[in-house]
Amino acid sequence: MTSSTATRMCDRLVRKGLVTRRNRDDDRRAAWMTLTPAGRDLVGDAMRRRATEVGLVGELSMTRPRAVLAAMASLALFTRIRLYMCTRLPGYDRS
Repeated sequence: MTSSTATRMCDRLVRKGLVTRRNRDDDRRAAWMTLTPAGRDLVGDAMRRRATEVGLVGELSMTRPRAVLAAMASLALFTRIRLYMCTRLPGYDRS
């Protein structure tokens, strides 16, 4: 990732109110980024969802690898569909 890409990503997070940026006095090229309460809530939600998904995959029996593969493919497809649908909602902002 280039530094300009990272800067744009951070700018979007600041605009969405998920992080705050504080310039560093000792190095103008760097800044301190801190999660806001909304950012912490979002990260917590994502971690809980991830733990649930990992738990579901962990319950699959490795004695049936084709079933595991089919379940993972279904989860990947569902995730892509959900992301596509979210981007089509009114008020969705990619910035």
